Amino acid sequence: SKGEANAPVTIVEFSDFQCPFCSRAEATVKQVMDAYKGKIRLVFRDFPLPFHTEAQKASEAALCAGDQNKYWEMHEKLFANQSALGVPQLKEHAKTIGLDQSKFDKCLDSGDKAKLVESS
Repeated sequence: SKGEANAPVTIVEFSDFQCPFCSRAEATVKQVMDAYKGKIRLVFRDFPLPFHTEAQKASEAALCAGDQNKYWEMHEKLFANQSALGVPQLKEHAKTIGLDQSKFDKCLDSGDKAKLVESS
């Protein structure tokens, strides 16, 4: 989540990194967060749709980035690069946002975050 923990309004967004419609909503969510800074908390929930074959691993990549305190940087990178969500591209995205590559690769390759994504 991001925003003030005690904000009077909480938005819970269920989204898929491969979904073009979800990507379009990102600008609106950002505008709302900026316009009502301090008054809104955003909770992002992974909801990879079964017909988006790369969405599950993309969600896992975001959570792996979160282990290195770069969840939101990866979140933005994934939505900005929806046509590049294969595992090799996810690892490249990790490099571009400055993650420890070996830790990220180990996390992503292990599948440790799969159950967390499925339970979101």
